[in-house]
Amino acid sequence: MAQKPKTDQKPDRREALVEAAERRIAAHGYGALRARDIAIDVGCALGAIYLAFPDLDGVIEAVRERTLARLEASAARAASLDEEPLDALKALARLYFGFARDNPNLWRALFEHRSKRDVSADERLAPIFALVETRLGSLRPALRARERKLYAHALFGAVHGIVALGLDEERWGVKVGDVVWQLDALIDAAAR
Repeated sequence: MAQKPKTDQKPDRREALVEAAERRIAAHGYGALRARDIAIDVGCALGAIYLAFPDLDGVIEAVRERTLARLEASAARAASLDEEPLDALKALARLYFGFARDNPNLWRALFEHRSKRDVSADERLAPIFALVETRLGSLRPALRARERKLYAHALFGAVHGIVALGLDEERWGVKVGDVVWQLDALIDAAAR
């Protein structure tokens, strides 16, 4: 059974540790993250990390939460624009691609890193799914709640796949403009 971390006497230290880990994940990916490097970056003892977090996974989870909060805030701003539902869905898809393109290692950590404390993608992405469901409800009012939820998940999965392939331009040869075109085409097809 995992031990609960002791309370760190310096509340700012937890934030500094998360910021240092975030910088390292952004630069090198979550797989390269080492507790010793974070401690050096913050200027604290290695043990101080474990006063603030139960383990290194806890630090990565905190970075994932921050990343997801940034993604959700951006999506909420984009969805709040007074646009037609179809345009709003396209804007959300483009925003998602832009976020992933601008933050590839942090974006990958959202989906690739696994920990014992992981929640389901459905739980983690609920606010984003809700934005998609709302726009789908306006676009396709005949959809029942369950159908709308399934449709939103399917649409997100398709957008996520296009984005994941689009980030690997060298391997797949998909240019940024092509990814945006594919996203728009997908949303148009879904609307029909």
